[in-house]
Amino acid sequence: METNLVLNSNFFGKTTINFHNNIAYLYGTNNSKKSLLLHEIYEGLKGKEIYKLSFNSSSSCVARYQCVFLKELFDLQNELKLTKSNLLRNCILKKINSHIIMQQDNENFQNRLNTFYNDLEEVINSLEFKEMFDLDEKLSVKFNIDTKAIDSLIDKLLKVYLYKEDESKEVDEKSYSRFTIRMLILEILFLEIDFNDKERPIFLLLDLPDACADDNNILKLSATILEWIGKYNINVIITVNSSFTLKLFNPDLRSINFISNSKIINLKKLKSIFKNIAVCYSFIESKSTDLIIYKQQITSLINNDDLHFEYSYYKKRIEHYLYMTHIFRKIVVIESKDVSNWNVDHKALTLNINYKDIVFLFVLSFELELSKKIDWNIENIKLKALIENY
Repeated sequence: METNLVLNSNFFGKTTINFHNNIAYLYGTNNSKKSLLLHEIYEGLKGKEIYKLSFNSSSSCVARYQCVFLKELFDLQNELKLTKSNLLRNCILKKINSHIIMQQDNENFQNRLNTFYNDLEEVINSLEFKEMFDLDEKLSVKFNIDTKAIDSLIDKLLKVYLYKEDESKEVDEKSYSRFTIRMLILEILFLEIDFNDKERPIFLLLDLPDACADDNNILKLSATILEWIGKYNINVIITVNSSFTLKLFNPDLRSINFISNSKIINLKKLKSIFKNIAVCYSFIESKSTDLIIYKQQITSLINNDDLHFEYSYYKKRIEHYLYMTHIFRKIVVIESKDVSNWNVDHKALTLNINYKDIVFLFVLSFELELSKKIDWNIENIKLKALIENY
C-alpha cells in the first residue's frame, strides 16, 4: 500500500515523501539535509503550522498525530534527569495521576494518602523557628500541601538509576554500545505513545540508525520495525546515507526517497518505469531502428506477468547499482560483454557491466535525474543511440 506525506520544507520547498507499506526512507549523502528534513517533519507532525504538513491529504494540527523521534545523538544521563520537559518525567506523572484518579473512591488509598500528609505535617510542625527579632505581633508558619502538586513532590523525591538484573550493580553507560543505549531511549520515548488510540496515526522517525549499529543490529531493528508495523500500524521514516545499510533494510524501491541536489525524487510509477525498461531491452534485441514507433507497437503486448518477472529477476542487481550511483558524484559506465565488476577511485565509481544491465541502469537513473552525471562508454551502436536520444 502506498501513502504519502506532504510538507513545505525550508530546504526543499513543497515536498512529497513516499511511503510503501508504512515505511519511507530518506536516502542521501552526508550534508544532503536529510536529517534537517526529518526534524521539519517532526515539527510538522507536532502541529507547527509553518510546514503545512498533511498525511494522506489530512492536514496536521495539534494532537492529530503521535510521534516518536529518535535523533542521531542522545545522552542517556540527560534522559534520566527528569527535567520539566523530559518525556520520562511526564510519563511518570501521567501514570501517578492516573493511579490517583482511578483510586479516588478507594478508602484504603485515601487512608494511606491522609497518613502521608499527617506524617509530613507533623515533621513540618516540629520545626522550631528561633526568634531572631523582637516582633510586636506573633507570626505562625503553616504549610499547606496541595494534592494537585504531586509533580513537585516527584521533582524533590524521585531519582532514577539504571541497574542490571542485580540491583547492587549500577549500569555504567560507557560499558554499553551506543546502539543499546539508543534502543533503551527508544523504549523511554515509546512510553508517551497510546497504542490504543486509533484516531491519531503513530509515526516513528529514526535518524541514521546505522551511526551506532553493526549489521546484525540493523537486521534486528528492521525485523522489529516490521513487527511494530504489523502490530500497531505505525508509520516509519528512516534516514540513511549508506548503500550497504539500505540493502540491509531490504526496502521496496517505492519506499525510497532519493535526495540529491536539493531535490527529492521517488519511484512512484515503478510499473511504468519497468515497462519502459522492458521496451528498451526488447528494442535493443529487435531489428527496429525507431524507438518511438517500436514502443507504440509493443507496449500493449507487455502484461503484468512480464513486469513482475523483470522486477523480481533484476531487483537485487538494480538496487545495488542504483544505491551506489546515487551517492557518487562521478560515475563511469563501460560496456563489458564478459564480466561485470565495479571499482572506486578518487570518489569516482566505474561500472563494467553488460548491455542488459546498462539498459536497466540508464532508465532508472534517467527517472531519478542521475543520468547527466554518468559517462556512458558504449560500443553497441543501437544502445548508444538509445541513450543519446531517449
